[in-house]
Amino acid sequence: RTVVKGSTNTISAPSPQTLNGVSWDFSSWSDGGARSHDIIANASAFYTATYVSPPRNTSLPHISGQAREGRTLTVSNGTWTGATPITFAYQWHRCNSSGGSCLDIAGATGTSYTLVSADVGSTIRARVTASNSFGSSSATSERTAVVKRRTSPSLAAIAFSGVAFSGELLEALASNAAPLGERAKLVRR
Repeated sequence: RTVVKGSTNTISAPSPQTLNGVSWDFSSWSDGGARSHDIIANASAFYTATYVSPPRNTSLPHISGQAREGRTLTVSNGTWTGATPITFAYQWHRCNSSGGSCLDIAGATGTSYTLVSADVGSTIRARVTASNSFGSSSATSERTAVVKRRTSPSLAAIAFSGVAFSGELLEALASNAAPLGERAKLVRR
């Protein structure tokens, strides 16, 4: 658009804008003005609007795995938009049985978390924080089912092999024991 030198004009930057499926937000004008502001037309002045695209969550992170003491849960990142590259950080939370009153689990900052006895009776959530050069934002998963106590293997689930003589021990590996690899001993009389 053509303007008269020395005239007052309003410039504005529509926000947000989308380019290649990524949403961009107005950040600043080269003259430091607000998103919409008045300028005095000057023949040698150029005004540039800067847009940024911090991460935005479009699909929540998801926890997979069985909510049972000794089992490992894994969280997905969910789906994010924003300027790339995007990096991710994780924090697992122990919550009440309805998924509220959540507290950070100390040291639980990876994509997986192994449930411990303190988790029994609680639910678990994971917060994923996405970051890029324009900022960061977080999204929290839905809660898991209430964490159950580990189960002990039943004798029916233990396979014994070999021959035991009277008064000797017969050792077997319990295939479904929690944690896996628990050994069981049976005395044959």
